[in-house]
Amino acid sequence: WHFKATQVRDFALALSPRYLTLSKVVDGVKITVYHQPETARGAAAALERAGEALRFYNARIAPYPYSNLNLAQTGYKEKHHPAQEHSGLVFLRGDVMEENGPWLDILVAHETAHQWFYGLVGNDQVSDPWLDEGLVTFLSLDFIKERHPELYRPLWETWGDFHDNGFLNRPILAHPKKEEYFDHAYRQGATFLSELKDLMGPAAFYEGLQAYFEENRYRLARPQDLLRAMYLAAGRTEVLPLYRRYFDFPFLRNPKLTARVIFPAEATWVGNVTIPLQVEPANGKHRVMVYLDGKLFLEESGLTELELNTGSFPEGRHGLRVVITDDGLYRVEQESAFTVLHPTPMPTPTATATPAPPFQALPAVRQGQVPVLWTVLGVVGIAALFGIITALASVRRGL
Repeated sequence: WHFKATQVRDFALALSPRYLTLSKVVDGVKITVYHQPETARGAAAALERAGEALRFYNARIAPYPYSNLNLAQTGYKEKHHPAQEHSGLVFLRGDVMEENGPWLDILVAHETAHQWFYGLVGNDQVSDPWLDEGLVTFLSLDFIKERHPELYRPLWETWGDFHDNGFLNRPILAHPKKEEYFDHAYRQGATFLSELKDLMGPAAFYEGLQAYFEENRYRLARPQDLLRAMYLAAGRTEVLPLYRRYFDFPFLRNPKLTARVIFPAEATWVGNVTIPLQVEPANGKHRVMVYLDGKLFLEESGLTELELNTGSFPEGRHGLRVVITDDGLYRVEQESAFTVLHPTPMPTPTATATPAPPFQALPAVRQGQVPVLWTVLGVVGIAALFGIITALASVRRGL
């Protein structure tokens, strides 16, 4: 057997000599259920629900990026662990498959939604469990509400419809009991998102969810990433009061950001380029993300200037997008197009030897001969000496 998976969050494997399979293709994705002979009816129901859920999430969020989605029956015995998500693979407990009821419907829808949130968009599972569990619980309930409304009310009362004075942004360790963890991370998270959808309207809500997904695909998202995407999609709808009911994040208390990116005036960039950032976040924190030609190039907190070595960029036209957030709800984006030009290298100078003029020897002087040069100098010297003596004599007579 050979397995190949690209850009996945994790890897899991289920093996059994008794597995039978049921398959179908939905939106170009092959969905396969691996089941035991005694759970054939439940396997058929799981296959049908998985196909429906896949279509729903493809339309609401983004197309499922893999060619296969597999569901496998497991021998789990733990009552609190009826199902488990993995990248491209869902585990379902055998007794859930045998029951073949609404519990199977919601579990298949829930774990399928995890392919988008947990799988493609990750998050801190310990500090922010609601960010994927609450979100996929809401999505699976929204799917049931639209496609199987007769099942929605009892499932909503079990999986959602939870109000508590405690805030959502609590880590797993703050919930000593499994039931309490389920109530807050799953049910309260779904209740918050259901209220947010009602406040924003379905179109704006899913527009914000799509933006959140695209900005954080294959990354680890944070709560402020989701809240900011929804805040921006809400437009004039005031969502801050709802946020403050469910969260006590510091960035919700004083949300304000003033930021400006000072790009070079020149359209052509050569060598090292410095881009100052003027940032004034009200909460004292900011985060900078730089995208070069649409791909994340740099991400860092607290930057006040960008130092770019364009010598490492290919020559030609490029686009630079700088995103500054206050680590909360506000963000400022500025873009610039520029051309990179690499300096033409100067030729390496080489030393060229200049030949010396040929040596010309003076003619030899025979014995007894005086060279003409010395004769001329001698005559000139005698004449000069005679002139000096005559001048001195005249001066003396004058005295």
